[in-house]
Amino acid sequence: MSDLLKGLAGGNAAVLYAWIFPSALVLGAFWLFIFPELQDLRFAWRFADLSSTEQSGVFVGISAGLGVFLNAVSTPLYRVLEGYLLWPACLRKRGVARQRAIKASLQPGQGATGWLAELKLEKWSRFPDEDDEIAPTRLGNALRAFETYGSSRFELDSQTMWSELCAVIPKYLQDELDQSRASVDFFVALVYLSIAFGVVSFVLGVIERRNGWILVWAVAALLSSYLWYRLAVVASSYWAATVQALVNIGRSKLATEMGLCLPDSIDAEREMWGLVTRFVFYGSVNEARQLDPYRCKCKCNPDKEAADGAEPKPAVEVISVALTETSDAPEL
Repeated sequence: MSDLLKGLAGGNAAVLYAWIFPSALVLGAFWLFIFPELQDLRFAWRFADLSSTEQSGVFVGISAGLGVFLNAVSTPLYRVLEGYLLWPACLRKRGVARQRAIKASLQPGQGATGWLAELKLEKWSRFPDEDDEIAPTRLGNALRAFETYGSSRFELDSQTMWSELCAVIPKYLQDELDQSRASVDFFVALVYLSIAFGVVSFVLGVIERRNGWILVWAVAALLSSYLWYRLAVVASSYWAATVQALVNIGRSKLATEMGLCLPDSIDAEREMWGLVTRFVFYGSVNEARQLDPYRCKCKCNPDKEAADGAEPKPAVEVISVALTETSDAPEL
């Protein structure tokens, strides 16, 4: 088990922090507050008969296994909170209408001034620019706001080009991305773990002859899940900032790595990235051919020239200079 934790910490510390740590917290709360109240369940007595070392091993094993499982199913967990999965059509439609009304009430320049205006602007920034992109929930809109940032500004779909963008950005920005997502993952994990804690505790409270303390902890856990959800929405602002930096900084390097040159005008750049996105997503040869005007011409050893601080020279010019220097050399 120690080797597993070392591998997770060394390979992806965000997984250890975002999913395993909240699993350990909730499991520890169950161990401290619910387990001592259990009297009728046989498995509780069997666990109590174990040594402290064996109990610690069971605790670490369950925490790590639960955290790895939550990380593996993180995509559907997010989709439920975003309002895309397991939501009836009527509730989804009602949620979208409600979120549109909230966005309209947060429009900049309406009533509030000073720090209240800044607070409203921060909340408004957690909505996508286009109303047809609005999701049924606050978390869904907070994520859609930065998922659609690249396409709304540059016609560059960061979701389609995610791997390519991450491949060209600096290491420190990649670390910021992992850390910013880990903050949201942490609270999302607590949402589901608190709900599970509350449901299990409620069932155990009924089984244990309606134990009042267990039922109180069950209600408290269920209520806390809403707090963790709101904190996940707030934490998404940090994630949004890093994704915006990913698009703003990474697109120029991405163009270079793909053999493309950024046009001088923003309209032409938007057209280029639109073609790139459609080509990568659909694989259409038509979009590939339309990218020909944006392809960079090959130059003689551009990396070395750039390192020397000089403009790269065409191959013909380099050969001409070499012949001239040879003809001017003194005869032996």
